[in-house]
Amino acid sequence: MGNSTSSVFFKKDDGVRAMKNCYSEELDSYYTIRPECLAEVPKTRFKSRVGKTLSERRWKAAFSKDGYLDIAAVLRRIQRGGIHPSIKGAAWEFLLGCFDPESTFEERNRLRQQRRGPSSGGVKI
Repeated sequence: MGNSTSSVFFKKDDGVRAMKNCYSEELDSYYTIRPECLAEVPKTRFKSRVGKTLSERRWKAAFSKDGYLDIAAVLRRIQRGGIHPSIKGAAWEFLLGCFDPESTFEERNRLRQQRRGPSSGGVKI
């Protein structure tokens, strides 16, 4: 199918064969859980699909040279496999409506500076 990435099969702890993309890292390594808290962590039904997540490379490719975001392509990718932990903060700024997908890089930088205020000391009350 024209896919240039190679995949390998590996056995999980429960003996199930799974396919892993050689060029991706394990998503679970981003959020380690302390051993004493393992019993309290709820089980999730969401299973990230390695190779289908919105990766940093695809995130950067979704922007035009002026900074406009192709939000439709990003949302399709997120629905298929979620967001890679390395870009969750940036992606959620758009998903929550903090930034307009039709804004440019300069407009977003200006808005960030305005939110920080003159004394970049955090939130103004």
